[in-house]
Amino acid sequence: ITEFCAMISYPLSWLSVKRMGNVTKLFASYVRAVLCGNVHVSGYPYAASIEPANYCNLSCPQCPTGRHQIDKKAQKLSYQDFSYVIDALSPYLMYVNLYFQGESFLNNDLPKMIRYASSKKIYTCVSTNGHFLTQEVVDELKQTGLNRLIICLDGANQQSYQKYRVGGDFLKVTDGIKRCVAAGLPVEVQCL
Repeated sequence: ITEFCAMISYPLSWLSVKRMGNVTKLFASYVRAVLCGNVHVSGYPYAASIEPANYCNLSCPQCPTGRHQIDKKAQKLSYQDFSYVIDALSPYLMYVNLYFQGESFLNNDLPKMIRYASSKKIYTCVSTNGHFLTQEVVDELKQTGLNRLIICLDGANQQSYQKYRVGGDFLKVTDGIKRCVAAGLPVEVQCL
């Protein structure tokens, strides 16, 4: 649904013949699968989720990363590997999520990644726990072409917030939200 909503607001000037042809192939594959049971997919992904960092600064009880439930080495995606993937998919890709179960802003190359995807006319979305939204980061984000910034604020005060965002600072997050709004970034605040 998230990708579909983004598609509605996708700038028409960014549509190319390859992207439209790809979406048409994917839609036809879907219709074939529903009507005939034929699950052969034609086309390339029109949306992707790419995780800039697979670890987090918080220990949230509802998150496998925060609970250290998944045995994995903490890593950041290199800008080189990111640009390789974007270059390969950009003729067809229309939407990219730059998050999953890690904190994206732990990767210092995140603004550079957003800027690169945006330069390829790809709708960019990032979700964050909001702890790294300093004025410097917000100013840099303003220059990236970011289309959607989701900030998770799971509480009404420090007491309720810390139940879900263990190790988090409610005031730091709300201050970051205020900076983002003041800068005119496309902010969406989410709460549990």
